[in-house]
Amino acid sequence: MKKKQKVQLILLIGITLLTAIPIQSRECHWRDTWHTNNKMQTISLDANQLIEGDLDEITQVLSLKFLQNIGSVCLTITNQEGEIAYKETIQTGSTPLYVISLKHLNIEKGIVSITDGKNTIYSFIELQ
Repeated sequence: MKKKQKVQLILLIGITLLTAIPIQSRECHWRDTWHTNNKMQTISLDANQLIEGDLDEITQVLSLKFLQNIGSVCLTITNQEGEIAYKETIQTGSTPLYVISLKHLNIEKGIVSITDGKNTIYSFIELQ
């Protein structure tokens, strides 16, 4: 085999292996709606349009992307026994992307909740 053919074969094998590896990432589906007041009118927004949540099962990392500034929120993660494993206040205007490692929290199943004191949304999480 010529050198060029070997390189092409290696690239083909590499691409095949990469596409065969399953992606172990799941999207968080937020439950409930987020209500905002805009010019004396209450607007209900689908929370999935405000916050993108992604749980990577391999690295055990939860990423939250705030698509809009919804102010100061409290993020809480509870384990399967209902105990608080993580709690943090986030300024969504200055922190549009928030990443949390779940490895040290020892959570297999739990709930991620986000509240501003008026609204509360939540998503179930499970690491396999």
